[in-house]
Amino acid sequence: AFVDLDGRIRDANPALEELLGYSSDDLIGLSLRDLSPTRANPIGGDYLLALQEGKSTRATAEAQSARADGSTFLAELNASKAQGVDGFVITMQDITQRSAELQAASEERELLKRVVTSSADAICLVELSGTIIEWNPAAERLFGWSKAEIIGQPLSTLLPSEALDQAGDILRREREGLIVEEIVPRLRKDGTVFEAELTASGVRDQRGNIIGYVGSYRDVTERLLVETASSAVASDLDPLGAFTRFAEVLKEVSPFAQLTLSVIEGAGYRRVVSVGNQGGAFSRDEIVPLEGNSVKEVAGSGRPLIVQDTRTSQWPFDQMLAQRGIGSYIVVPLLENDRVFATINLGFAKVQVPTEQMLHLLTSIGQGVAQGVKNILVYEQQKESIERLRAVDEMKNSFLQAVSHELRTPLTVVLGLTLTLQKHSGTLDETQYKEILRMLTSNARKLERLLTDLLDLDRLTRGVLEPHLRQTRLDNLVHRMAKEVDMGDRTLHIDAHEVEILVDAAKVERIVENLLVNAIRHTPEGCRIWARVEKDPEGALLAVEDDGPGVDDESKKAIFELFRQGAEKPVIGTGVGLTLVTRFAQLHGGRAWVEDRPGGGASFRVFLPNRPPGSKNNGESGG
Repeated sequence: AFVDLDGRIRDANPALEELLGYSSDDLIGLSLRDLSPTRANPIGGDYLLALQEGKSTRATAEAQSARADGSTFLAELNASKAQGVDGFVITMQDITQRSAELQAASEERELLKRVVTSSADAICLVELSGTIIEWNPAAERLFGWSKAEIIGQPLSTLLPSEALDQAGDILRREREGLIVEEIVPRLRKDGTVFEAELTASGVRDQRGNIIGYVGSYRDVTERLLVETASSAVASDLDPLGAFTRFAEVLKEVSPFAQLTLSVIEGAGYRRVVSVGNQGGAFSRDEIVPLEGNSVKEVAGSGRPLIVQDTRTSQWPFDQMLAQRGIGSYIVVPLLENDRVFATINLGFAKVQVPTEQMLHLLTSIGQGVAQGVKNILVYEQQKESIERLRAVDEMKNSFLQAVSHELRTPLTVVLGLTLTLQKHSGTLDETQYKEILRMLTSNARKLERLLTDLLDLDRLTRGVLEPHLRQTRLDNLVHRMAKEVDMGDRTLHIDAHEVEILVDAAKVERIVENLLVNAIRHTPEGCRIWARVEKDPEGALLAVEDDGPGVDDESKKAIFELFRQGAEKPVIGTGVGLTLVTRFAQLHGGRAWVEDRPGGGASFRVFLPNRPPGSKNNGESGG
């Protein structure tokens, strides 16, 4: 269009007529003000004035323009002074779509910039030449280089020597248009190498040509360690084998002196397995009290704990650790359903300050291996249960053999004596007759005692045996039972103080009888046996002692259990007697135990309380 100095159109080509929607006749004579949507100011008025004043020879501007139908569009105006006449030559182009596309592209670039900047993953943009041209804050944190330091550096700056071939293969696949996802080693500014999860691809221009490469990095060192640790623990149900492999994994985190797996059990914890340089100092299955121990806090809080110096620790138990060569340690809880069932204790020989990063990593590893550890513990428990059942089965078989022997021996004697009476009743003198009757009575009582023991044991097991309590003189009871038990060649000494107490006299008689019989069976001929009764502020104490071989420490723990006997040598007996002793004591609210006798031998003791469970204020006198 040709526009005069007043801003009126004097000539226009068909393209402008089509753009504005005017006919040639309608368009000629319109001012530039008429083409403005508001008609307030002429479009391009400022730059036309600049051209008129000679401030410039050409001008370009963007302005909203109005068509004949009232619709508007964004126009690009290019104007220059006409040659030889007063006026201007103006070209107009609709750039609405182009402007929208440019705006969208700008917004997309801004959004992409914000995404890259705020991304939790490290993002690196590389030119085709391999030069780094973009570097987000996450990359600064992960690699250690600032953006100013790394821009312009080659990609090889991030590559350890062992990753060069892999990096070349990745670039080749990116050039082929592939998206690459791999675990790769990468190098930090401080020289450390870490494992990263890389997602990389080529960057294309509008024509689809690759103009660079973009890589997104995520540190997966922790995840890989957790997976490796979990795999190590899950690889073997044997605690020592599994934790030896687990220890090799943890050495990648930090060199340590001792790695211990401990299981929380009531008021203490049990060391299941311990590996490391201090292995000989810690015995497997050692029970350690929680009181005065940092493990108690971990078990209660469910959070890991760092002790930087065992010598100055607030926990008394740590003094012992310091003596065993542990300077610092970390306790990591293993949880199941939010409950701490075990801990992993990592001890260091030197006093040091474990970092929060190390603590976080160990906590993640602890969470990862918890199920594997639980499986190991369940397997161990099942194995121990099987071993216990096998031992019980063996003891049951021994018990049945012993019962068979105990029944057969007196039955054989009774049968033999009965046959003797049948065959020789007319030829026996009075002395022989009385001896046969005595032997019959003695063996019949043995049978009665054995059957009574078995029946009482059954009733006690089923919980249907109730004590019949009455006031009883225990000293008289002991003297009476001493006369009824055949001591053989052993000497019995009675030291019984006068003690009256509320008990089931028949059950206490059985306690005394079984203790005396046990002493006779487990001592050689000629030994001395003592039966004692002592008054206790809370009740009474019965004791049967001997100067025989005694009871070893291992047997003391189990000698009162059913089917168990002392371990010194095989002896005749069922093993029921001592079980009844402890069960009858418990029936009275008391207890039975064995300890070493001063001077040698064993001392079997029974405590009976003044007030047994279910007793009333008054009881019948007896004894």
